[in-house]
Amino acid sequence: SLINNSLKVKNFDLIHASNLPSNISASIGAFLFKKKILWFCNEPILHMDGTKGKNTIFKLFFLKYFENLFLKNIDIVVSNSKNTAKNIKLAHNLNTELIYSGVDTKIFKKQILSGSSVKKLFFISRIEKHKNLDGLINIFKLVESRFSNVELYIAGDGSYLKTLKKKLMSTEISKKIFIMGRISETEKIKMYSKSDIFLFPVFDEPLGVVPMESMLCECPVVAFNSGGPMETILDLKTGFLCTSETEFSNRIIELLNDPILAKTLGMQGRVWAKNNFSVEQMVDKTDKLYRSLLNNN
Repeated sequence: SLINNSLKVKNFDLIHASNLPSNISASIGAFLFKKKILWFCNEPILHMDGTKGKNTIFKLFFLKYFENLFLKNIDIVVSNSKNTAKNIKLAHNLNTELIYSGVDTKIFKKQILSGSSVKKLFFISRIEKHKNLDGLINIFKLVESRFSNVELYIAGDGSYLKTLKKKLMSTEISKKIFIMGRISETEKIKMYSKSDIFLFPVFDEPLGVVPMESMLCECPVVAFNSGGPMETILDLKTGFLCTSETEFSNRIIELLNDPILAKTLGMQGRVWAKNNFSVEQMVDKTDKLYRSLLNNN
């Protein structure tokens, strides 16, 4: 429970808190036992935009009230991207330290699999309306109208999945769209490896780990020029950043027609992601902050 977790804090010198509800437990414990807190914030905008559609007035008031109580006891705030840092500043007027979330570069790497004559596009995320699944389908329609030998694979689960399936039932293009549901990490790596392009049509994503995973598996990424992907994807070097659905579809077709370019972007993506978004860099930077906090009594 919340209280039990708060009481456990007395056995530790430092608390590493995430988002709700762990930050509330951490705040209570820090107040009771005078402990240091590092808050690793992934998405403050979760509360700013009405908790992704579940925006009752009471719920928003409750969440913001407890989060503001928590912030009174904070020692260091860490953001997982510059985009998240901007939102933290906007929501709470707090400065942050930047540590990008890390991906295991030893696990996420390209597998050698049998090829296919059909081109594969891949998307994985929580299947929620704000992830722009409708935009993804529009983009695929534009691609398929000009490049018929292509399929789209959508993986993940969420509250928008049933709606998405219903919308696809009434379209002819549904024969080329495969809804995979929730898949394992092993299957995800296989999909990155055998897909020709990873698509990320999400707007204002705080960071976006899946494009980083895709790059590590040497699968080039096409995304919108918005949010975290502006930091994680190098436009024209590890993928493409787009400003419209038309440009998005054009970039996909460009890569489908030029496998050498796709391979080059994929290989460059692996090097870029390995050098900048590894678990090791995340652990090293976090460890330095821990030591700084504990030595600053």
